[in-house]
Amino acid sequence: LAWQLEGGVLRARMSVAPKKGVDSDLAEERIKARRDRIARRVAAAEAGVAHVETEEDVDWVDPTPHRSNLKIEEVAEAVDLAREDMTQKVSLVRATADLADSQRRQAEEEARDARRHALVTDRAASQKAAEEIESKWATALALNGVEDLAEALEAQRAACDEILRRKDALAEEFRKALKDKDNKYVEEQRSQSSDVQTILTTMATQSKAIWKDHQKQLEDLEGAFLEERTELLDHTKEKWTGYADHRRQDEEIQAKERLKGISDHEDRMDHLREKEAMEYNAVKAKLTHDIHQLEQQVELMRATYQLNSEKLDYNYQVLKKRSEENAITISQQKRKISRMQDQINNLRLRGRKQEKDGLSENAALTEDFKRIADRFKELQKKFRHFQVADNTQYEEVFAMNEEAGTGIVKELLAVDQVIFEQQLGLKWKGPDESVFSSLSDEVINAGRPAADVLESVLEVNEDTDAAEAVVVGEIPGHVVKQALLLLADEAEFLLEQRLLGLLAPLEEKQRYLMKLDSIFKALGVENEESIHELVGHLVIPPEEGAVPPVYELIAPNQVNSALKDFVESHARPNQGVPEEATHPDDGTALVARHRDDYWTHLAHIHPDLHTRIWDAVQDGLMKYEEVLEKRKKSIEHCEDLEVQNAELKQLLQQYMTSDINKALVIPPTAVLTQTTAPTPTAQ
Repeated sequence: LAWQLEGGVLRARMSVAPKKGVDSDLAEERIKARRDRIARRVAAAEAGVAHVETEEDVDWVDPTPHRSNLKIEEVAEAVDLAREDMTQKVSLVRATADLADSQRRQAEEEARDARRHALVTDRAASQKAAEEIESKWATALALNGVEDLAEALEAQRAACDEILRRKDALAEEFRKALKDKDNKYVEEQRSQSSDVQTILTTMATQSKAIWKDHQKQLEDLEGAFLEERTELLDHTKEKWTGYADHRRQDEEIQAKERLKGISDHEDRMDHLREKEAMEYNAVKAKLTHDIHQLEQQVELMRATYQLNSEKLDYNYQVLKKRSEENAITISQQKRKISRMQDQINNLRLRGRKQEKDGLSENAALTEDFKRIADRFKELQKKFRHFQVADNTQYEEVFAMNEEAGTGIVKELLAVDQVIFEQQLGLKWKGPDESVFSSLSDEVINAGRPAADVLESVLEVNEDTDAAEAVVVGEIPGHVVKQALLLLADEAEFLLEQRLLGLLAPLEEKQRYLMKLDSIFKALGVENEESIHELVGHLVIPPEEGAVPPVYELIAPNQVNSALKDFVESHARPNQGVPEEATHPDDGTALVARHRDDYWTHLAHIHPDLHTRIWDAVQDGLMKYEEVLEKRKKSIEHCEDLEVQNAELKQLLQQYMTSDINKALVIPPTAVLTQTTAPTPTAQ
């Protein structure tokens, strides 16, 4: 008898070993056994002999299901029904609570919409009333009679009281709704506590009932197993008794086989007993484990419900505290509104007064501005004069400093050459002499002011000689002139309309000169290099290999995009600084930048490799100096030790020859003699 777990239910199966013939697990073997049986029957019929059905000729038929199987199925169905019933009862309470909560949320949403609508309506009515009150102030202020003014003020006060009355009524309605909501919250909390207690009671009752039912079913299952085991033992005993009677007739021939068979069957019975006992213990342990798990789940649910109850109490206290704080805040806001209204009135009066003072102050400041503007023009003239003098003095001081710095650098290079060639025996290579020059001709030419370049370009004609026509870079002068004229015609949006009106009566050359000067200031073009970059965006480069090169201007509708590209690639160096303070037309910015590069390069003319070599030489010399210092100290220490040794010898001699040694029982000389004497090996 074998037990199997099928669909959560233990099933009993009767197994007969070994399975052969029609009982085999292999289909081919069963087919072969049936064919052999048919062949034997046919042969017996042909021979006229009665066919005797053997054990192999009879198909094995599954016996009637055992009571243990039926009992296990009944237990499983009862457990499932009890579990489903428990789940339905708990779910019913939860569904009822969810339905009530859904209805409560829907009612709260409708009440919230109604309150929001009331607020919107009250806001619109209050705003309209406030506008009417504000519009009547001007009429009231225009009245001269005391009685009329009093009536107007009384009407204004009545309108304000009406607004406040509506606000108070709306606030009272909201307070009532808040109080109703608090009462509803208390009722909901009580209902929820009742539902939780109902669930706990139901779960506790059901858990006890299930536990008792499981215990009873387990006992019934154990009884079924014991009865079936007894029946199986009786049936097996009867079967073996029949086999013993049948075999006793042929006892002499099959004695050994009978004993062997009995032994095998006894072993199989022991095995079945052990297996059934193990399966029984496993089922019992599983059911006990399920009972413990259900008890743990009940305890966990109790703890969860207790925690939820504490959370709800805490939330109620928090909401109550917030309600009190909101009431305090509402009263504070009302006081703040009245205070702010007084401040608004005071600020209006102050604004009117400041407006009058501002008009008078503006007139005075306008006169001061005109006077300061005239003074500023005079200062500009003086500034230009002193700027020329300062530039001259700066050039002289720069030349003197350049000469001094060059001398120091040359001395440094000479020292570096001596260290490499004399101390290290290496080949030394110095820098190029061009590094000692602060400015080149290209830098000086590139720093020409834009105004000078404009005057020279506008005087260029197409008949000018090719050598003289190259004014900016490699582009001919007449091409540069055409490009600048195109820029002046298409970029008038960079100029003010008032300036265009002032330039209309001037000559063509002066008009273009003033236009281009204003456009250059707007674009940040300050010197010849910037003009060359701008013209490069307005001219199409010639084809490679063309002799002579032919330059073409871009289309007028492409000027805006060309200016955009130029502005993105050309950063204004002094953006945010007043134009009067920068003076970009003097071309000094480029010269100063190159001079900074010159001083930076001059400061780093000595390579880092040479510096590291100097450090290595210095480290070697310092280590050599340390070795010499150590040798000096060692020699001095040896001399000190020699002096101390001589003094100790003299002191020891005085101690040994002292007269007090004669008065001692054991003089130090005897101790020293005994200590220095050799030890006898015999002792």
